[in-house]
Amino acid sequence: MVVKLLTRIETLEQENAALKAENAELRFRLKQNSGNSHRPPSADGLHKKPAFNQSKGKKTGGQIGHKGKTLSMVSNPDRTGGPASYRPSCCFLSLLFKSDVSHISQKRQVFDIPQPRLEITEHQLGVITCFGEAHQGLFPDRVHLTQPV
Repeated sequence: MVVKLLTRIETLEQENAALKAENAELRFRLKQNSGNSHRPPSADGLHKKPAFNQSKGKKTGGQIGHKGKTLSMVSNPDRTGGPASYRPSCCFLSLLFKSDVSHISQKRQVFDIPQPRLEITEHQLGVITCFGEAHQGLFPDRVHLTQPV
């Protein structure tokens, strides 16, 4: 009976060691990502990286000693005036008009990236009649039929 139990204990210890090795291998695989293995970034799954990494002990924003750079004003902006012109509308004596502005005291420019928009180009076939016979041009290969008009 004792020999049988010792044999059983030895078998269980071997199975336990094998399971521990398999567990360690699986934990190692779970820790792999595109940054520490050959796996592509798409295999990382839906785990998001933290937006702000504060682990380096640095404050957010520009660091001390870093020379900053900003956009400079341009001499020919795309738009000026209209709702972007600000002037007083009245004083204590009378109403003021746009023509009453004597000079510009300050200028500020806002840099915006425009929204992309769909640009549509219409291609038209020309027909020429020569000696009573109509000759029609050809569309280039890149122009496909969408809706006949």
